[in-house]
Amino acid sequence: MVLQFSQAPGMGKDLYENSQAARLVFEEASDGAGIDVAKLCFDSDKETLSRTENSQIAIFTHSMAALAALREAGVTFKAAAGFSLGEYTSLAAAGVVSLADGVKIVSKRGKLMQHAADTIDGGMAAILGLEDAKIEEACAAVKNGVVRPVNYNCPGQLVIAGEKAALAEAIENCKAAGARRALPLAVSGAFHTPLMAEAASELRAFVSDFTFHAPTMDIYSNLDGKVYDCSNLPEHLEQLNDLGVDALILADLGAFTLAGRYAPRCERHISTQQSIANYECARAWYDLGAKRVVLAREVSLQEIREMRAKLPSELELETFCHGAMCVSYSGRCLLSNYMTGRDSNRGACAQPCRYQYALMEEKRPGEYFPVFEDEKGTYIMNSRDMCMIGHLDDIMDAGIDCIKIEGRAKSAYYAAIVTGAYRHVLDDVAAGREVDPVWRDEVEHVSHRHYSTGFYYGQPGQYYANSRYIRDWQVCAVVTDCDADGNATLSLRNKFAAGDEIELVGPDSRPFTMTAPVMHDLEGFEIYEPRTPQTVFKMKLPRYVPPMSFVRHAVSLSAKD
Repeated sequence: MVLQFSQAPGMGKDLYENSQAARLVFEEASDGAGIDVAKLCFDSDKETLSRTENSQIAIFTHSMAALAALREAGVTFKAAAGFSLGEYTSLAAAGVVSLADGVKIVSKRGKLMQHAADTIDGGMAAILGLEDAKIEEACAAVKNGVVRPVNYNCPGQLVIAGEKAALAEAIENCKAAGARRALPLAVSGAFHTPLMAEAASELRAFVSDFTFHAPTMDIYSNLDGKVYDCSNLPEHLEQLNDLGVDALILADLGAFTLAGRYAPRCERHISTQQSIANYECARAWYDLGAKRVVLAREVSLQEIREMRAKLPSELELETFCHGAMCVSYSGRCLLSNYMTGRDSNRGACAQPCRYQYALMEEKRPGEYFPVFEDEKGTYIMNSRDMCMIGHLDDIMDAGIDCIKIEGRAKSAYYAAIVTGAYRHVLDDVAAGREVDPVWRDEVEHVSHRHYSTGFYYGQPGQYYANSRYIRDWQVCAVVTDCDADGNATLSLRNKFAAGDEIELVGPDSRPFTMTAPVMHDLEGFEIYEPRTPQTVFKMKLPRYVPPMSFVRHAVSLSAKD
């Protein structure tokens, strides 16, 4: 499998309309990027889509959507390789990074590259029908400016890149040396050259905060054609130990043992994938050296109380309080890996238990029957999302030391809103204060299924009408700076207009409503409706809000049956 595409208006629309797996990729990518990626790909003009900050997201998402559609059709892969941006897609395809993290990384990469491109007037060109050595000589002959051979695509085709004037001179040198054609590329910068050094350094610092997993298939480097070696777990554990990592969540007994040997300063926590549902199992892990166990989602509050009473106080108990309920036993799901190649046990779950299914009997081809039991029963794969924000007092009384929010493939907005809401409610409950209802309401402002309390109070009821996500709110922009008088700089995520009713919510700040005023671009010109994602603009707010605050508005994005 080799992954590499180019951008074009309407890209991926056929995939989106004809493959459920591909459609889910676009939805997950939108959550990760904080913009409507489907709209970016389908509705943007050529100029907008060609900007690196947009094309990176579009190409990555389209590549992953194509991969998902192929896997949905039963195609399997043993290895991955990609060039340039395609390398990031290969990493995501092999489960090294999740789709959501991959979108965030390529989005940052695109912004850094675009900044470099806007700062330096550069470009790229494909040289056809000329030997590599002669192209190298043609570039070396340019004395003023930077130009380099960068992409050795195949014999007779090599891409050069550099500053515009130097690039033009190198093209003329190549033509004089006998090149059959020299084709300028539709890119906005001199990529893969030393002119990108600063962007590369900033990206390296950015990705250091992400979690990377062992690949599920071989990944071939386009630099030397060799398979990436990611198998040295002891060395990795030693690095984590030296970095001062607080704890490791482990689901494998062998990895647990190695962590004790090579990362002795790190606490060892046992994953929910061990399905710990009784005190004897929890005690066994404690005796082996575990500091904390993450309980199975299937245990009730009464069972937790009994476990707490019979376990050593030194063993900490952690439990899920919010998020997706896996149609499996504590997340040990095989569907995602089997159907899409994305390993749920490595944080890359495609949540196929949330696809829409129907049955077809072999003697009735073309007749599809929806999967449900009866009008009073439950859809087989229609679990609600868990939400315990109104019951944190019960969780605390049961003896839980730590609550866990499920957030696989969720956006930064989702993580911020849900975590902030639980933080405020938890503090109020712990202090014996009356809970501010605004924080309980915040969890309704993110994409979610209908909520339930899981197994905490017995068998969870199911939602019979449909299994679709509720998406009634959309992020419009992110505040990057704001002074004491409310003069704010923002970055656009989705379009909105002056006169729209909007809400602002930020770090440790109570949400408030306002009417969007007339905005201004960086040169001071009025803007009534900013449209292009990532556009930076100014807006007057009624008061100061901290950086990374979100601007959102009510809009129905829920899928229709």
